[in-house]
Amino acid sequence: ENIFYYLSEAGVLVFILNIVMILFSYNIAKIFSSNLKQRKCIAIECGLQNGTLAVFVATQIFNEVIYMIPTAAYALIMYLTSFLFIYILRRST
Repeated sequence: ENIFYYLSEAGVLVFILNIVMILFSYNIAKIFSSNLKQRKCIAIECGLQNGTLAVFVATQIFNEVIYMIPTAAYALIMYLTSFLFIYILRRST
């Protein structure tokens, strides 16, 4: 019921974390990969990973909902930023 409050608290940080991860993985993939399709795939995978796993771990290890807030915010924002990145990639080709 307080998802918008929680997103306002943790949303900016997890948004920045996800954007940095996508850009970082894309640029690292430039060094180790010669194919543009591989770089795009690696960036998308790095942008989408860990969200669901973090939610699972937070619910299994901690009994308080307060530990679930950053992971749930990351999982929601992770999909939005990844879809935005995919949209940008599709428009550029």
